[in-house]
Amino acid sequence: MTDVEADGSVTASRDGDVLQLTLDRPSRRNALSHSMIDTFVELLTDAATDDSLRAIHIRGAGADFCAGADWVATNNAGQRPRTGDLVRR
Repeated sequence: MTDVEADGSVTASRDGDVLQLTLDRPSRRNALSHSMIDTFVELLTDAATDDSLRAIHIRGAGADFCAGADWVATNNAGQRPRTGDLVRR
């Protein structure tokens, strides 16, 4: 397994006025790694300023949507869980 597969990814595609975000880490039930959270927040921040978007469709790769944050990786990294706020302006 490569580092990218271990950390997972969030991919974005657009279908007209709908932004599709896919959580891609099926081996961990799409649990969010730090890099996935950073990418997810960046994509949502960009989307918040795009008035041409009508909707955001979020899905998980594989059989599961998302197991939440990957606390095992968080604890192994010696970091506290992070929270953030994102307000559409």
